Amino acid sequence: LSHFEIRKGATWETATEVYTGKNTAYLLPMLKGGSYTYLIKAIDTDKKPSITAASISFTVLKPSAPVVTTRIVGANIEISWTQPTSTFPIVEYELKQNGVSLGRIKSTFFVLKAPVAGNYTFSVTAINAVNESGYEGSAGVTITAPGEVTLSPQVIDNNVLLRWTPPIVGSLP
Repeated sequence: LSHFEIRKGATWETATEVYTGKNTAYLLPMLKGGSYTYLIKAIDTDKKPSITAASISFTVLKPSAPVVTTRIVGANIEISWTQPTSTFPIVEYELKQNGVSLGRIKSTFFVLKAPVAGNYTFSVTAINAVNESGYEGSAGVTITAPGEVTLSPQVIDNNVLLRWTPPIVGSLP
């Protein structure tokens, strides 16, 4: 026995060489999501390889989509999400509002001042230790404006007294 050769690919002939050496162990680098097959042959001192290669196939999972929830609390929007599954650890999350990034954060919770009335979609994508973005999870929130004020003017001498009824309350205080 001279050494071992490791190749990445489906067949020995088409696979790419990743290691040649005498060690009986090899630490693979962190891989992005996908399916992988590695083949190993022993090479003798006449440079003749094993007849058949030992093989191993496995799948690396990129982060799944987190379950995102939103709610209005006072004048704020609270956004929270579950930690998704991933082969490698999740190191941060990218938060977007209507497709525009609000930045990367490390927690599974974020609070922001509520914008003006309208419909908003918040999406979250987990990023793992190999800096691979996972699948996006999202949730919407609708902020309604206060209703119309009903006005009742009354003329008193040379003055006008304005009275009104409070409107139907919107989403925000």
